[in-house]
This record gives sequence, C-alpha cells and structure tokens, in this order.
Amino acid sequence: ASQMIENTSSTIEMARKTDSVNGRVSQQRHAVVKAASFLMVGNPTRKEENGEVTYEANKKDASAAAVGRVLGLPERTTRRLLKNAREQKGRILDGEEGAWQLVAEKANWTKVYPELAKELREWIERSMFVRPSPIIGDEVCLRDDNGKIIRDENGKAKKVRKYILDVTYRELHNALLKPKEEGGLDSVWDTDGRLIVSQWALQNYIPHHIKRSSNRYKQMCMCDKCVIMDEIHAAYHQYQNQHLRRLKAAAAAARGADKRAKEDVATKYEEAICVDGKPRHEYWKDAVRSIQCPNVGDTGFPHWKCVLGRCKDCPEYFIPEAEKDCTDRISYNDFIPLTKCTEHGWLPRRSKACPVCSEMTEEEINGHNVVGDPDLGPMKVAVRRVACACKGCSDRLERPWVMDVNLHPSDQPRYKGHCTECDLWPIFGGLNDWRIVSLVPKQINNDTALDDAREEALCLLGRRLATRIRKGHYGAVFVDDDEDYDYYPVEWLDDPYEVEEDGKIQEGEDEVAGER
Repeated sequence: ASQMIENTSSTIEMARKTDSVNGRVSQQRHAVVKAASFLMVGNPTRKEENGEVTYEANKKDASAAAVGRVLGLPERTTRRLLKNAREQKGRILDGEEGAWQLVAEKANWTKVYPELAKELREWIERSMFVRPSPIIGDEVCLRDDNGKIIRDENGKAKKVRKYILDVTYRELHNALLKPKEEGGLDSVWDTDGRLIVSQWALQNYIPHHIKRSSNRYKQMCMCDKCVIMDEIHAAYHQYQNQHLRRLKAAAAAARGADKRAKEDVATKYEEAICVDGKPRHEYWKDAVRSIQCPNVGDTGFPHWKCVLGRCKDCPEYFIPEAEKDCTDRISYNDFIPLTKCTEHGWLPRRSKACPVCSEMTEEEINGHNVVGDPDLGPMKVAVRRVACACKGCSDRLERPWVMDVNLHPSDQPRYKGHCTECDLWPIFGGLNDWRIVSLVPKQINNDTALDDAREEALCLLGRRLATRIRKGHYGAVFVDDDEDYDYYPVEWLDDPYEVEEDGKIQEGEDEVAGER
C-alpha cells in the first residue's frame, strides 16, 4: 500500500510540472490529477433543498489535509479537487453519462492559420517599434511558439537577447492594419475585406523574447549632466547602505553599554537616510530640490537665483550625524564614449576621424579595393566591389606568394576563394571577393601622360618593395648582360631610404644615379 501511495504521489508531481509562461498544465496532465482525486473520495450523500442538489462527503472519507499529505498537494488545492470530484461522482450516481468525462475538451479554434501566425511573428520582430534592450546581458529564456522553454543537450534553458516594445498594443495593432506600402500586413484581411487578427489575437502572437517597455527602459535624457548626476547619486546611496551595514555589524559585535550606544547610532542613522523604508532622496532631482527654495507660484520652478547658487536663503543639504566625521572616499564609474577605427584600434576621446587614416594617400586608400600587386605581372590588378581595411582583409594581402609558374594568380593564397576573414563577411557573403582583371591601354598617343603613368607606377612599386627590404636579409637583382644568370642574389647592407633630390649617389666604390 505504501508503494502505491508513493507511486501516486510521484505521478501527480510529474503531472503538475510545467514550463508554460502562465503556469498552467495541459488538459491531459490536468486529467491525471483529477483522476487521482476522483479515486480518493467515496460515494457521496445526495441532498436536495429548494430544488438545489448538493453532495456531502462520505463519513469514511479521509480529510483534505491527510489526502494532501499523501499526494504532496497543498491543503487548499486538495480541498478544491476533492469537492469537484465529489460533485462529479454524485452526478455519475444520478445516471448522468457525460459526468464520466474528467476534463472538458479545450476549444482551440482560431481564425489565425499557421502561415499567418508565422507572418505575424516575423512582422512584429521587424517592426520599427521593436528594439534590442540597451542593457548588456539583458536576456530571457528562449521559448517555442507554445511558451515552452527550449533547453540544450545538458538540460539548461537557452538564453536569447531581450527586445523591447516601445508602444502600446493598440498602436502596434494600428500599424499592422496599415497598407503594405506604409509598413502594414495585407494578410490580416480576408478576401471579403474582413479583419482576421484583432488586438487581443495579436498579443497572443508576440514572440516571448519581446517585452513591453518598463520604467527602467524609459529614461529619455542621456546628457552628461543627467547621467553623471544619476551615477553619483546611486554611488552615494550604495555608500550609505554599506555604512549602515558596518554600523550594525559593529553594534552586533559589541557588548554591554557599548553595544546599546552603537545600536542607537545605527538606528538613528537608518532613520536619517530612510523615510518609510525608502531613501530620503530617491532621485538626484529630489536632493537638488532639498537645497532650493520652494517653487515660485504655479510655475513649477524655483527662483533663478536658487538655480545659479546665488540665493542666500536656500537651505543646506542634510548630512546625518554618522556621516559628518567620515573620511571615506565615495567612488563611482564614469563611462565615456570612444570611437574605434577598424584598422588602427581605439581613437583619442572626442575624435571624429582616425588620424592615421587621415594621413593616408589616395593610392593607399584605394588600394583596399584595387591592388596593383607586382606579383600579378604586367597589366594585371586585383579588384573588389567595396573597399575594406579590416584586419582580416589586411592579413590576407600579406600572405606569401607561391612561386609556381603553372599556378594562376586567382589561385594564389592572397586571392583564392571567399574572403571569410573579413569583418563584413556576414553582409557581403561572396559578393566582395577578389577578382583578377587585365588592363587594356587606351588608344591615345600622349607621351606625356604615358610617362607620368610610368613614373607614378615606379614610385608606388618602389614604396612597396621598400616595405619588404630589411637590413641583413637577402634578395635578387635582375640582370640582362650575363648569359649564364638572369639575376644575382644579394644581401641588403642597409635599410632602404628615399633620395631627397635628383643626382648621383655614392655607395662604397659604386656610383649610381638617383631620381627623387
């Protein structure tokens, strides 16, 4: 018998567990609980007075408290279940066939078909009235469309970022009814022009990670004065709470008359900083008003002398006795906005542009989407749609060149495949990859323009090669007057530099011509 009672209790416990938002169990689970309570009552006594039929408990039935202890249910819940079971059993004894149905079937008919429900949820998530929570780490449990918590393989609830609905349900519903050109949804109307989705129906299809805006999200002004004053006031409240805990701890550790004296100090301090269980000045504006004269008439503002601090009649700020001798420093965090360059990292405060990028030449800037790589060979460049100088793209261009004449330039590590290292890869996909193109000269006989182009190309080539030359490293110099060798291996004896003016340069025993 004890094993049967234990099995019944554990079954009811399983049936009453739920992950539903409103805490309700399904109809099937509710039927199990009602069946167990149905078996706990005997045949009731039927009484009829003034045409009203009632059913009284059998004298042999156990009390609600005893049944609740056995089944692991609260006494109030057990009393309600036993009363319903007794009435249902009485109706069965009266020959009512429908009384055998423990739980009525739940009406679940709706005009909103599954495809429309999916469209509604997607429309709400894309709505201009929904925004991500501005608080870091503000997350909620991920739920399915029925409100059940989704868990990972370890049984832990999955988390998702909370989103905030900035308007009322009525405003959201009004936006839903607008024409498609104005951001509405045409599917909420049937073929006869009748509305399918009411305001109450819309509320049922709002995703569970979208919550209505509360007071913590409704601070409108974010200027330095409001934000810093709020942070300073919060830091002062935190200090007062800590100081009160220290006074109470000191009183608890004391003995005799000293204990009573310290308890008196802690009590007076708590009465000084709190009024009816709340801080004396809950908001920093309340603290400011306490050191100003009353408002002038019905204007809602004090005299301007009080605002400027020139009034001699303004009251002084109230300082509790326990704080007058304190030398503790009250610290608070001051957050400042900073700008970050994707190429060169964090910038100085209040910077509008990266100073390094501002000094870059046009050729260097354009080089992020048009690269005249000498390794590509003559009249060939690498191009892409959008310039990007993120670390992934920069590191990709620094990959070594594979010395294989049979390998096409587009198969080199620098340009092969998708540029998945790019910070903007989720946006571009494969639409911003490198392409190797050949340049075709214009049919214009202009020697001056051609000379300028060659000079500019040589300058750019020289600067690029200079970045690869290091003192003590080795390189190769092509020669055209030696039948046995196409180039000579050389050692770089010094770092490269740019000549300041045209002329001859003496390098050891050799003399070479140099042009600026």
